Amino acid sequence: MRRFLLKLLGLALPLLAMVAAVNYAGDAGGLFLLQERTVARYMLDGLHVRNASNMDERLLQRLLIDHLPHAPECIVLGSSRVMLFDSEICRAGDFMNHAVSGASVEDLIGVYQLYRNRGVYPSRVVIGVDPWIFNDESDQHRWRVLQDAYSEFTSEPFLVPHEVYALKRWTQLLSPSYFQRSSRALLARNGRETRQAVPTTSPVNEEFTKHADGSIAYDAGFRSADSATVEVRARGDLRPPVYSLEGYLKISARRLRGFQLLVTDMRARGIHVTFVLVPYHPVVFDELSRTSPYRIILQFEQAVRRLAAEQQIPVVGSMDPAAAGLNRTHFYDGMHLNEAGVALLLRPLREDTAR
Repeated sequence: MRRFLLKLLGLALPLLAMVAAVNYAGDAGGLFLLQERTVARYMLDGLHVRNASNMDERLLQRLLIDHLPHAPECIVLGSSRVMLFDSEICRAGDFMNHAVSGASVEDLIGVYQLYRNRGVYPSRVVIGVDPWIFNDESDQHRWRVLQDAYSEFTSEPFLVPHEVYALKRWTQLLSPSYFQRSSRALLARNGRETRQAVPTTSPVNEEFTKHADGSIAYDAGFRSADSATVEVRARGDLRPPVYSLEGYLKISARRLRGFQLLVTDMRARGIHVTFVLVPYHPVVFDELSRTSPYRIILQFEQAVRRLAAEQQIPVVGSMDPAAAGLNRTHFYDGMHLNEAGVALLLRPLREDTAR
């Protein structure tokens, strides 16, 4: 038996080593390169950054806010759905987009608390409000990188020590699902591109680019998709599990209360707040709005508009693309607007800030 186990171990170790090597080299989720400090330094120096997608976005926000010389005049909070929002939405003063992928209420609070910790505040905050932020089953856990800041704001205890959560990234070295994603990432690179962040003065490049103001430009392949490809992407976004909307049976009272506390604190400090509801692609919205449990996105919008009315906060956009004046030509996929769509969606906001 011992000889059999040793032989089995001898066969397994090379396989595990290969999986770990591919996961580390491909690093589809940006867990191991740890280039946040480098990216933050470039951005603070006023440079854009190519290949800036493989990193911990929450840690990047912490580094930026800790080292900004002062609070920007205007900031954006939200998910990847508002990452294209740039300084054009605030025509006067400086600007920073703090959006992070899959942002939850905890992320919004955590990033804001980083400013509170410094005792400096922006004059305007634009919040991209996504349906899943009030979903207790959204499966969004990345906010725990900011859980110390979140807990300071809410006085809630830490759920998981930050060190334990940070250590979890290394368990992905042996993950079969991460192996699949990292293998595809390696094949896509095909030796032609590097994962290393590269500073640039060009705002648009072949690679995904993080701008000095925190906004982004997608890579050339994603940007150049034709209408048929966008349609396929949109329909793909409807395949279960629909992003962070599974198990969404009711509006979470706890998360809604946390969001209300966040907005109330901003308003008490004289910060001008605007809510932005980024629509879904028409194909996606039509399906979600008539299918349980996803139709709760309609209740979500009503809840946001009620809160906005109570706090006298302007609302731009809608979950419904038609209500927001958008159509299929304004999207990159089922959830993300293209530049033309963003410009149209934010026209009222830009006109307001120009006055």
